[in-house]
Amino acid sequence: MSPNCTQSLQNGKFCNAPAMNGSSFCRHHDPQRPPRPVHEESRESESLVLPPLRDKYSILLALDEVIHALAEGRIKLSFAETLLSGIKLVSRIVNEVGIFAHEAPVRRVVDRVAALDLDWVHSMHGGTLTRQALPSYLDALRREEFAYRGLLLGRQVESAFTES
Repeated sequence: MSPNCTQSLQNGKFCNAPAMNGSSFCRHHDPQRPPRPVHEESRESESLVLPPLRDKYSILLALDEVIHALAEGRIKLSFAETLLSGIKLVSRIVNEVGIFAHEAPVRRVVDRVAALDLDWVHSMHGGTLTRQALPSYLDALRREEFAYRGLLLGRQVESAFTES
């Protein structure tokens, strides 16, 4: 019977893969094994830039990028599966909570933001609020409803996404 690899894994257990002849490690964990050469033109080393997953549109863009990167050989299947699993989770959360799930968490920080006496605030989606505009904005956050309720300009928005 051949010995098994004695490399300790992150979960605290041993690898237990068959050890290489004359070693107590398998081919993946043997410290004497030379590292794989890095090819400068390897497409696997290209970075993958995904948008922040904030809404259904950004989720679609991320899916598109992952699928194209996989098809072009820029990422491995295992990495694509991990990314797609994360995107699927975010998609479920976005479907459940909407764009702004609740107004209460935002309203809890409005007074703290007002107390900072800022010259400007860079809000989401590229907007900038000056010191002069900020009080009106904060007042609107205190008074107006802003949580997404499935309406756009007062009309019900039909979802193009279905639950799976």
